[in-house]
Amino acid sequence: LMLGNPDNKLGLVSYSTRVVNFTNLTSNQTILENFVNNYTASGFTCVSCGIRQGRIIAVNGTNPARVMILMSDGEANRRMIGGSPFTSTDADPSIAKAEAIAEAANAWQNFSVRVHTIAFGADADALTMQDIANAGNGTFFMANETNITEVFESIGVELTNSFPTNPTLDIGADTVIDFSFPGEFSTTVRLENFEDEVTALLANCTCTGCSLSGDECTIDFKTT
Repeated sequence: LMLGNPDNKLGLVSYSTRVVNFTNLTSNQTILENFVNNYTASGFTCVSCGIRQGRIIAVNGTNPARVMILMSDGEANRRMIGGSPFTSTDADPSIAKAEAIAEAANAWQNFSVRVHTIAFGADADALTMQDIANAGNGTFFMANETNITEVFESIGVELTNSFPTNPTLDIGADTVIDFSFPGEFSTTVRLENFEDEVTALLANCTCTGCSLSGDECTIDFKTT
């Protein structure tokens, strides 16, 4: 679904006690599938390691819509100590969780990488994954073996929906902005006095963006 758009690329990170492995952004589906098929479960859980490596991969892309999907089936119990790839040391879970939440906040606030999270299975720390999603301006999902495919598909559908950013509307193309919206416009807005303004333009059909043909007046709606 995501790779149906040639502008989209995916990267992958495997983490446990450390960042086990990762692949940089690519549109090669075979490489990605082989990487996933070689996943194995082992070690502890350094969630912050995974988030930071994912953020580093994401910011190397050219697409301005940068998104990370973080999945965990356990509890954050390690904190980063550096290294390449990142490794960790034992930590009180409260410290490890706080570090992971801070990494998600940093990814969003300073690098514009949105962090969605998936708590997989009964042993996953759903509360912390929810907090990570909140910090990363993302969405939290619960998943298990029966619905994990549907969860990823729903995220894919959400990500492939494109919305205009900072849109404006100039009714009549007269350089007067009649409507503007800050940020991503993914909602519905009813414009006040819209009908009155259009009716007034139709009455004389002399605006910059108006054209008269017989008894018909056409009005340009300029959007940016």
